[in-house]
Amino acid sequence: MDFFFTVSLIADSNGDHQQYHLVSHGTNKLLINSNEQLKAHTANVVIGKDGGLGYTWLRSPSGIIVEKIITPTVDYWQGAWKDKLHNYIGVCIEVNNQKYYGWINVSHLNNKVIVHDAALCKVANTDVVAGK
Repeated sequence: MDFFFTVSLIADSNGDHQQYHLVSHGTNKLLINSNEQLKAHTANVVIGKDGGLGYTWLRSPSGIIVEKIITPTVDYWQGAWKDKLHNYIGVCIEVNNQKYYGWINVSHLNNKVIVHDAALCKVANTDVVAGK
């Protein structure tokens, strides 16, 4: 298993946070910013060694897709993936010191995180195009 999705519930003074994460396993990497948010790529964007402004390829345990804040008075969603349709998470799998770039097609719709499909380049150290 290279990547998997999980949900965690965290409580603090602002309310409960129901966080939806993508988790990387082993030496695999996610494209993440300093707030542990996953970059939401649109279709036809190049995903590869150059992560993008404010984002870095990290062997992070997980990256946040979206979170639901639950308070006594109101519930609301927040995060880079809120209400996104068919956006792409950049992923990187390392095998024998070779990097294979890919993407996972994800939507946040009607209070659900939906995984549509995924792809991985078969050629090491080669950029991929989101959605292709």
